[in-house]
Amino acid sequence: MLRMIAVAALAVIFPLAASAEELCEVADGASLISEEKVRQIAAAAGYSDIRKVEPEDGCLEAKGMNRDGKKVEVYVHPVSGDIVKIKLE
Repeated sequence: MLRMIAVAALAVIFPLAASAEELCEVADGASLISEEKVRQIAAAAGYSDIRKVEPEDGCLEAKGMNRDGKKVEVYVHPVSGDIVKIKLE
């Protein structure tokens, strides 16, 4: 519950502070997480029906549904696996 509140707060604050590309900077040679790991991270945060995972502005973007049944784009840092941005479609 607290994690969801924190993620929601970050989703509101961080898009104003930095673009997804800036939030997902990766050092050369860093080991990237897999598409399956992105799906697991999104599911653990309460997102479902993840139908597509693809690179977007340096992040890994997972397209799916939130708990209210609305389409969302969940941006995940490609190394840390942190959710850095959530966007309603």
